[in-house]
Amino acid sequence: MRKTHVFLLMMAFLAVGFTACHTPKRDAHRVQRTLLSQQSAAEQHADSLLRFLKDGHSLNEWCVRSDNDDNILYYVYEGEQLIYWSDNWLSADDIRRTDTMSGWWYERTNNAHVVARWQKADEYAVLTVIPIKYQYQFENRQLHNSFIPPFEADDQYQLSELTVSGFYPVYANDSTFLFSITGSQPYEQQEAVAGPLADSFSYRQLVDPNADRPAWYKRPRMRVRLYWVLLVALFGVVTARIVSLTVVQSEALTARGVRQWTREGKVAARRGSIVDAGGSTLALSTTAYIVSVDPRRVEDDKAFADVIAPILSVDREQLIKKLG
Repeated sequence: MRKTHVFLLMMAFLAVGFTACHTPKRDAHRVQRTLLSQQSAAEQHADSLLRFLKDGHSLNEWCVRSDNDDNILYYVYEGEQLIYWSDNWLSADDIRRTDTMSGWWYERTNNAHVVARWQKADEYAVLTVIPIKYQYQFENRQLHNSFIPPFEADDQYQLSELTVSGFYPVYANDSTFLFSITGSQPYEQQEAVAGPLADSFSYRQLVDPNADRPAWYKRPRMRVRLYWVLLVALFGVVTARIVSLTVVQSEALTARGVRQWTREGKVAARRGSIVDAGGSTLALSTTAYIVSVDPRRVEDDKAFADVIAPILSVDREQLIKKLG
């Protein structure tokens, strides 16, 4: 039973390690699934908001009735004037506004990577924004360029508008290409930090917190491979130990356990005394010795009696009579 528990525990640990590992391709698929769900929810909310406004209802009434817990941002315009925003951490001025755009598109704002969509109905327009990942120019303990829930991916991965080898694309619900996920720094970001300023030690410390770390740590794919090697090595060591104990050394360990916990010995049984109803002893056990002699083999009775009588503490003459 214990062997089975150890094996199941190791398999569960291996499965958790496998699912927890991040690769750009796997995270791109995860982001794709989440984005499709977010787009569906965002379109439903935006359509209901436009219908609400066209029917003459107030925005306050819609805010009370709506339930938006998906980290999706909504900005409502009446003509050119912004009259409502669901959150203020992302400025709507950072989003391009043009009547020629239709469907979803990707945009990198001052502090986030987002996917946006414009919808118009009469004099009203709704800008729907789905934040994907924070994009702060400088990071510290409070500001991290992490993926924004419900999106989940390695924070070291970058978003790019390029579609080259090693970049894994993410599409909108109408199959339009939006952006790619890559484990390396996109070319446009590399060019943005190029120049004399990037050579400054202090600047590199602010832009890249991992500047002083080894090269393998800065490459997520290499880190994933290293973690896998360590995990497989650990699993191999544990498996080898289990096989050694349960198969190779099984008989020796079993015999050793038997020797440690068992011992053979003779216990002489002593006959008890016989007593009557009053407790008086009628018969008891005592040690007695029997000495027998073959008279035919004794040549001189007197000489034999002289030797044996003192040893047995018997009368010499009686012993001679018994021998005769």
